[in-house]
Amino acid sequence: MRLDSTVDALDETGADVDVTFRDGEHARYDLVIGADGVHSRVRHLTFPEIGEEEYVGQVCWRAVAPRPPEVTEYLMYHGAGSKVGLVAISAEQVYLYMLQNVPEPPERRGGDRRDELRAALAEYGGSVPQVAATLEPGAEVRRLTSLLVPAPWHRGRAVLIGDAAHATTPHISYGLGIAVEDGLVLTEELVAHGSTAAALNAFSDRRFERARMVVENSVQLSKWEQDPHADMAAYGALIGRTLGALTAPI
Repeated sequence: MRLDSTVDALDETGADVDVTFRDGEHARYDLVIGADGVHSRVRHLTFPEIGEEEYVGQVCWRAVAPRPPEVTEYLMYHGAGSKVGLVAISAEQVYLYMLQNVPEPPERRGGDRRDELRAALAEYGGSVPQVAATLEPGAEVRRLTSLLVPAPWHRGRAVLIGDAAHATTPHISYGLGIAVEDGLVLTEELVAHGSTAAALNAFSDRRFERARMVVENSVQLSKWEQDPHADMAAYGALIGRTLGALTAPI
């Protein structure tokens, strides 16, 4: 276990991988698993031709506030170019998110952004004004992006899983789900096969189409939300088909 560290170089010898860490130390491993997120260092080293994730034209605001007594379920509000969700996360708190159409990616910066979020929420009624007035510190906004690495997700003894291989927007709410599935399936294939190469090929064969479906369908839903003339019946149908397909065994 190495904390506060990252990988600077991967040098495959055939029998294993020589890993150079940021502090200059080296170690050898049978397999390198890049489960290091959308900005994966392992992906940059293993698949240098794969660029960064793509901005899809939306941002997601996230914040927490004291829970109004009437917010006991998942409430959704639709506005002009945005939608707001309120989710009770405890007896005391509510989680608020706001999905907002923003054609150009906003500047990345930290800090408390409650005032900006309150301004964006000004058009909403219902329980939103009360929640907006009592937002707790830490409101943030994130760009929505997507990325799908072509199969197979390995080169030599380095393999990508989770957001490193298939980052998705939250429209299907299953990005974490397919990442966890990756770990389970990779374990099964490593146990089932006598060679690392066979196991990694089998892993990609089982995972690619399922991950592709989540990523591409999520991006399509994002596009429809940004199109005022979109057929929202098709929107609902695509969500239904995708969630139905995700009930299939992995």
